Amino acid sequence: STADKNNSISTNSIPLMDMLFDHDIFSEITFLEAITLFCFVYIIRGILVFSAQVVAAYYRGILLRVTRRTLLDSILKVDYQYLLKQDTGVLTNLVTEQSNRLLIAFNALIQLGISFFQALIYITMAYLVAWKIGLLVLLFALVIAFVFKYLNSYVRVISRKMANHSGVLATYFVELIHGFKYL
Repeated sequence: STADKNNSISTNSIPLMDMLFDHDIFSEITFLEAITLFCFVYIIRGILVFSAQVVAAYYRGILLRVTRRTLLDSILKVDYQYLLKQDTGVLTNLVTEQSNRLLIAFNALIQLGISFFQALIYITMAYLVAWKIGLLVLLFALVIAFVFKYLNSYVRVISRKMANHSGVLATYFVELIHGFKYL
Protein backbone atom coordinates (compact mmCIF):
# COMPACT_ATOMS: atom_id res chain seq x y z
CA SER A 1 0.00 0.00 0.00
CA THR A 2 2.79 2.42 0.92
CA ALA A 3 4.77 1.31 -2.12
CA ASP A 4 1.73 2.01 -4.34
CA LYS A 5 1.43 5.53 -2.88
CA ASN A 6 5.16 6.22 -3.44
CA ASN A 7 4.92 4.84 -6.97
CA SER A 8 1.85 6.93 -7.80
CA ILE A 9 3.48 10.03 -6.33
CA SER A 10 6.66 9.56 -8.31
CA THR A 11 4.85 8.98 -11.61
CA ASN A 12 2.37 11.78 -11.09
CA SER A 13 4.83 14.30 -9.67
CA ILE A 14 5.96 15.46 -13.12
CA PRO A 15 2.89 15.39 -15.36
CA LEU A 16 4.26 18.23 -17.51
CA MET A 17 7.37 16.24 -18.34
CA ASP A 18 5.29 13.18 -19.22
CA MET A 19 3.13 15.34 -21.45
CA LEU A 20 6.05 17.05 -23.22
CA PHE A 21 8.31 14.06 -23.77
CA ASP A 22 6.56 11.58 -26.03
CA HIS A 23 8.89 8.58 -26.30
CA ASP A 24 6.55 6.46 -28.43
CA ILE A 25 8.42 7.54 -31.56
CA PHE A 26 11.68 5.92 -30.41
CA SER A 27 10.20 2.94 -28.60
CA GLU A 28 11.39 0.56 -31.32
CA ILE A 29 14.74 2.24 -31.99
CA THR A 30 17.76 1.13 -29.99
CA PHE A 31 20.20 3.52 -28.39
CA LEU A 32 22.90 2.70 -30.94
CA GLU A 33 20.52 3.35 -33.83
CA ALA A 34 19.52 6.69 -32.32
CA ILE A 35 23.16 7.75 -31.86
CA THR A 36 23.91 6.65 -35.43
CA LEU A 37 20.96 8.69 -36.71
CA PHE A 38 22.08 11.80 -34.83
CA CYS A 39 25.69 11.40 -36.05
CA PHE A 40 24.47 11.02 -39.62
CA VAL A 41 22.34 14.16 -39.32
CA TYR A 42 25.25 16.20 -37.91
CA ILE A 43 27.61 14.95 -40.62
CA ILE A 44 25.09 15.98 -43.28
CA ARG A 45 24.70 19.32 -41.50
CA GLY A 46 28.48 19.85 -41.54
CA ILE A 47 28.67 19.05 -45.24
CA LEU A 48 25.84 21.47 -45.98
CA VAL A 49 27.38 24.27 -43.90
CA PHE A 50 30.78 23.78 -45.56
CA SER A 51 29.17 23.75 -49.01
CA ALA A 52 27.23 26.91 -48.21
CA GLN A 53 30.41 28.67 -47.13
CA VAL A 54 32.25 27.62 -50.29
CA VAL A 55 29.42 28.90 -52.48
CA ALA A 56 29.24 32.11 -50.43
CA ALA A 57 32.98 32.73 -50.86
CA TYR A 58 32.65 32.25 -54.62
CA TYR A 59 29.75 34.70 -54.86
CA ARG A 60 31.50 37.22 -52.58
CA GLY A 61 34.41 37.29 -55.02
CA ILE A 62 32.08 37.78 -57.98
CA LEU A 63 30.09 40.46 -56.16
CA LEU A 64 33.19 42.44 -55.19
CA ARG A 65 34.69 42.24 -58.69
CA VAL A 66 31.46 43.25 -60.44
CA THR A 67 30.70 46.03 -57.97
CA ARG A 68 34.14 47.62 -58.22
CA ARG A 69 34.25 47.28 -61.99
CA THR A 70 30.79 48.84 -62.33
CA LEU A 71 31.71 51.71 -60.01
CA LEU A 72 34.95 52.41 -61.86
CA ASP A 73 33.21 52.29 -65.24
CA SER A 74 30.54 54.68 -63.97
CA ILE A 75 33.14 57.09 -62.59
CA LEU A 76 35.03 57.07 -65.89
CA LYS A 77 31.83 57.90 -67.81
CA VAL A 78 30.90 61.00 -65.81
CA ASP A 79 31.54 64.53 -67.02
CA TYR A 80 35.02 65.90 -66.41
CA GLN A 81 33.61 69.02 -64.72
CA TYR A 82 31.78 66.80 -62.23
CA LEU A 83 35.05 65.02 -61.42
CA LEU A 84 36.76 68.35 -60.80
CA LYS A 85 34.01 69.40 -58.35
CA GLN A 86 34.16 66.14 -56.39
CA ASP A 87 36.72 65.48 -53.73
CA THR A 88 39.15 62.67 -54.44
CA GLY A 89 38.30 61.02 -51.15
CA VAL A 90 34.62 60.69 -52.03
CA LEU A 91 35.39 58.78 -55.20
CA THR A 92 38.06 56.66 -53.53
CA ASN A 93 35.74 55.92 -50.65
CA LEU A 94 33.02 54.92 -53.07
CA VAL A 95 35.18 52.35 -54.83
CA THR A 96 36.99 50.93 -51.81
CA GLU A 97 35.09 51.43 -48.58
CA GLN A 98 31.50 51.29 -49.82
CA SER A 99 32.13 48.18 -51.90
CA ASN A 100 33.67 46.55 -48.82
CA ARG A 101 30.58 47.47 -46.80
CA LEU A 102 28.44 45.90 -49.49
CA LEU A 103 30.52 42.75 -49.07
CA ILE A 104 30.05 42.84 -45.30
CA ALA A 105 26.29 43.14 -45.76
CA PHE A 106 26.36 40.22 -48.20
CA ASN A 107 28.30 38.17 -45.63
CA ALA A 108 25.64 38.92 -43.05
CA LEU A 109 22.96 37.80 -45.48
CA ILE A 110 24.80 34.54 -46.16
CA GLN A 111 25.25 33.91 -42.43
CA LEU A 112 21.55 34.51 -41.95
CA GLY A 113 20.79 31.87 -44.55
CA ILE A 114 23.21 29.39 -42.97
CA SER A 115 21.74 30.06 -39.53
CA PHE A 116 18.25 29.54 -40.91
CA PHE A 117 19.14 26.10 -42.21
CA GLN A 118 20.92 25.20 -38.95
CA ALA A 119 17.83 26.22 -37.00
CA LEU A 120 15.68 24.19 -39.37
CA ILE A 121 17.81 21.11 -38.74
CA TYR A 122 17.69 21.62 -34.96
CA ILE A 123 13.93 22.14 -34.98
CA THR A 124 13.47 19.02 -37.10
CA MET A 125 15.56 16.99 -34.68
CA ALA A 126 13.62 18.37 -31.73
CA TYR A 127 10.41 17.49 -33.53
CA LEU A 128 11.64 13.94 -34.08
CA VAL A 129 12.60 13.48 -30.45
CA ALA A 130 9.52 15.06 -28.93
CA TRP A 131 7.00 16.66 -31.24
CA LYS A 132 5.40 18.78 -28.52
CA ILE A 133 8.70 20.41 -27.62
CA GLY A 134 9.45 20.80 -31.33
CA LEU A 135 6.15 22.62 -31.74
CA LEU A 136 6.95 24.91 -28.80
CA VAL A 137 10.36 25.69 -30.27
CA LEU A 138 8.77 26.44 -33.64
CA LEU A 139 6.27 28.84 -32.06
CA PHE A 140 9.05 30.52 -30.10
CA ALA A 141 11.10 30.86 -33.30
CA LEU A 142 8.17 32.54 -35.05
CA VAL A 143 7.85 35.06 -32.22
CA ILE A 144 11.57 35.81 -32.42
CA ALA A 145 11.32 36.19 -36.22
CA PHE A 146 8.66 38.88 -35.86
CA VAL A 147 10.72 40.70 -33.23
CA PHE A 148 13.77 40.66 -35.51
CA LYS A 149 11.68 41.93 -38.41
CA TYR A 150 11.04 45.16 -36.52
CA LEU A 151 14.62 45.34 -35.24
CA ASN A 152 15.87 44.97 -38.81
CA SER A 153 14.02 48.06 -39.97
CA TYR A 154 15.47 50.05 -37.05
CA VAL A 155 18.99 48.81 -37.79
CA ARG A 156 18.55 49.73 -41.47
CA VAL A 157 17.80 53.34 -40.51
CA ILE A 158 20.84 53.46 -38.23
CA SER A 159 23.00 51.90 -40.94
CA ARG A 160 21.98 54.54 -43.47
CA LYS A 161 22.78 57.29 -40.98
CA MET A 162 26.17 55.71 -40.32
CA ALA A 163 26.94 55.47 -44.05
CA ASN A 164 26.06 59.14 -44.56
CA HIS A 165 28.10 60.17 -41.54
CA SER A 166 31.11 58.15 -42.72
CA GLY A 167 30.91 59.76 -46.15
CA VAL A 168 30.85 63.25 -44.65
CA LEU A 169 33.71 62.37 -42.30
CA ALA A 170 35.80 61.01 -45.18
CA THR A 171 35.09 64.16 -47.20
CA TYR A 172 36.22 66.43 -44.37
CA PHE A 173 39.31 64.32 -43.78
CA VAL A 174 40.34 64.46 -47.44
CA GLU A 175 39.73 68.23 -47.50
CA LEU A 176 41.86 68.56 -44.38
CA ILE A 177 44.68 66.61 -46.01
CA HIS A 178 44.42 68.70 -49.20
CA GLY A 179 44.46 71.85 -47.07
CA PHE A 180 47.70 70.79 -45.38
CA LYS A 181 49.24 70.09 -48.76
CA TYR A 182 48.72 73.67 -49.88
CA LEU A 183 50.02 75.33 -46.69
